[in-house]
Amino acid sequence: MNKADEITANELLKIQNNLVWNVSPHMATLQPPRLYAGSFWSHPYKKGAPKELLQNQEASLLRDIRDAINKIIENRIATARRFAVRVRNCLLY
Repeated sequence: MNKADEITANELLKIQNNLVWNVSPHMATLQPPRLYAGSFWSHPYKKGAPKELLQNQEASLLRDIRDAINKIIENRIATARRFAVRVRNCLLY
């Protein structure tokens, strides 16, 4: 959720809860979706915005993006290794 600094912390919580409640039944998993709230532009936070919450959410989003990229890279490396072993075994026979 972008521009979350435009609303109060209570409004943000209500919006997130409502969104999770409405989206969860359409998900293929039993866990609720992970929502990130922040203000993803170069302007400072609005006065009265829950700055610490938004900063923590933005840091969490960046961490999760980094972890997802690392997981993709690890999977590609594992696939390449499996392929290399298969090719090597084929060449030996």
